[in-house]
Amino acid sequence: MIRPFLFFFSYAWRNRGRPLERFFHDLAEEVRKLKGGPVEEVAFRDRLTLAPGADWSQDLFDALITSQVLVFLTSPDYILSDYCGQELQAFLDRIAKLQNLNPGAQLPLLLLPVIWVPVQPAALPGVLSHTVLENDTLPGEYAERGLESLAKQRDKTAYRTVVERLAARIIQSSAGDPLPRGDSYTAIQAVPNAFRQDQPKGREKLPPAPAPAERKMGVRCLYVVPKGAEVEELKTRQVTVSGKVRPLRTNTNGYSTEDGWHWQPYHPLADVAVGSIVQQLVIDLPYREVLLDDEDGAAWSADKIIERLERAAANDQIILVIVDAWAGYLQPYEDLLRKFDRAVPGNAAAVLVPWNEADPDAMELRTELENNLRTLFRSKYAGNQPLPFFKPRVTTLEEFRNTVPALVEMIRIGIETYRAAQRPLIEPTGPAPTVRSARDGVRG
Repeated sequence: MIRPFLFFFSYAWRNRGRPLERFFHDLAEEVRKLKGGPVEEVAFRDRLTLAPGADWSQDLFDALITSQVLVFLTSPDYILSDYCGQELQAFLDRIAKLQNLNPGAQLPLLLLPVIWVPVQPAALPGVLSHTVLENDTLPGEYAERGLESLAKQRDKTAYRTVVERLAARIIQSSAGDPLPRGDSYTAIQAVPNAFRQDQPKGREKLPPAPAPAERKMGVRCLYVVPKGAEVEELKTRQVTVSGKVRPLRTNTNGYSTEDGWHWQPYHPLADVAVGSIVQQLVIDLPYREVLLDDEDGAAWSADKIIERLERAAANDQIILVIVDAWAGYLQPYEDLLRKFDRAVPGNAAAVLVPWNEADPDAMELRTELENNLRTLFRSKYAGNQPLPFFKPRVTTLEEFRNTVPALVEMIRIGIETYRAAQRPLIEPTGPAPTVRSARDGVRG
């Protein structure tokens, strides 16, 4: 007899990594604590729950047609995955069967979506367009940033809240009538793709590694912005302007105690987090945030961040760096920006400095701030003019909204042009010809 699992864990393989591993284990353990019994009977996840030597396709299919709840991690990669669409369709069919057996009954929530990486509503497949991905009982930043980002933060309060509430929902949803076994299909390959009902497809057991010329381009965004006590430090730092000594910062509205993603550079005219703006502007490409704080709580260093950015650039990722002009007066950020200027190729990264003309500090310290930016980004100027990928004064929210997509497109075109130049014009179809040197010639 097949052992039914409490929940089936569905995710895109491109999203796998340490945050996803942590989330699966944390959620399974939280559910186990609420239900009791061994964790092995709580959750199914491919390639982890399966025993060595097991029939991968058959065991996955058995779990898919018997598990009670589907927990699925939405992301741009998830909605492009054929197999994820098949897993969702298998559950939709089983839920329809339960509805037919219980006409008029209110069914428990057997599909539990998790916002892993936010997807713009317009990009969601039709089958997910009416799915509730958020609600008032979960932290607001969960819907804005996704659980992957929360899992990487040093402060895990919001992440733990989401895990605990998801676990409670799984227990509640599994307490009703058992979800009927799926018997419409005999193998996973036969299940249609819920995202593309007109073109059902299967997937291979293991996705092939992309060739270097087929790397999936995305956006990696770094926010270099003071937070919390760092902002208070700026208020104690002194600078001389027109012969008068004054604090570097008197107005600290718009800063966050959490991180740069939450910074509101155009406060009070626009009370919106800069990270939220960027994510809305790059919906056509996978978005990831390069976090300053290490997910294990270790102090960040400029060298670690530069290494991540260099690795991203080498893998054809578009890099956006959003900088608060005042960050350059604090030693850790100054060190980071100087090293970034020397290390990361200028044609792979764009730097934007939001500039709020409604901020009295910005207007009074304009010359001071501009001169300091020049010392931090020496390679980003040609004479007195900033280079195309460096925007040292983005003065309005409207200008910011227009500038980000334009820079992303410029870098994308540059990457694709470079890729094309690396490909041979004619693919070789046979053995390479023997090349002979002059000394190999035939003597008469």
